Amino acid sequence: MRGILFASFGTSHADAQASCLDAVANALLEAEPDALLGQAYTSSIIRRVLLGRGQDVPDVRQALVRMAAAGVDDVTVQPGHLMPGEEFDKLRSQVVDCAALFDRVCVGEPLLSGTADAERVMRVMARHYQAEQGRAVVLMGHGTDRFSNVVYAAMNFHAMLLGRSDLYVGTVEAQPDLDCVMGLLRERDYSRVTLAPLMLVAGDHSKNDMAGDGEDSWASRLRAAGYEVTCNLEGLGQLPDIRAMYAEHARDAEQLTVAAPRELRRGVRHAA
Repeated sequence: MRGILFASFGTSHADAQASCLDAVANALLEAEPDALLGQAYTSSIIRRVLLGRGQDVPDVRQALVRMAAAGVDDVTVQPGHLMPGEEFDKLRSQVVDCAALFDRVCVGEPLLSGTADAERVMRVMARHYQAEQGRAVVLMGHGTDRFSNVVYAAMNFHAMLLGRSDLYVGTVEAQPDLDCVMGLLRERDYSRVTLAPLMLVAGDHSKNDMAGDGEDSWASRLRAAGYEVTCNLEGLGQLPDIRAMYAEHARDAEQLTVAAPRELRRGVRHAA
């Protein structure tokens, strides 16, 4: 039996789960309707919060064990992460741990895994946020200390190539940060700024760090600098073109080279 596991960082916001994570998972299933669909969260903190509310969301290892017990022997794991980082490494490690449960295991790439992905996402954002006189659009990404963080600078470059000097990308926890973006904004005559997340879900970072009332939020700092600010709390998972990219990554997923003797696979299945 075929299976598809959509494994994201997760969210504790029910609205974001339905509009973003469930939407992407359903897009994966629409591309392969005969497969058994599963979901997993890689964040242990979010899973603990949800468990306290009575919602038991498995991690990758638990989800794969359950899928194997349900008869899945050929599974594709599609990460919901935007780029290869710590959470994606954790995901791959857990998939490797469970490889013996299946005859075939494939892992798709995160959304932003190459230059073509970065360019395509910026084209999607440029279409979604049409240029308006006197307005800048600032997209908030998460950021990482990994080398893959360079994708954010690349996306700013692609915006420029698209002729969208009004479209900027910044990050919460890396570079370019808001100070960098505000320096670029000051070079042009903007009176208005639209803030939007460059994240799969519009969760805590979007609602607090971006749009919150605190003096350090992006919205508050931009207003203090004299801009009229509006916030769009719409995660990437709500955009059909982004969901299509995840489905394509799942379709093109590469098979793990980890293998185990058939006798071991049977033994692990029995133990599960």
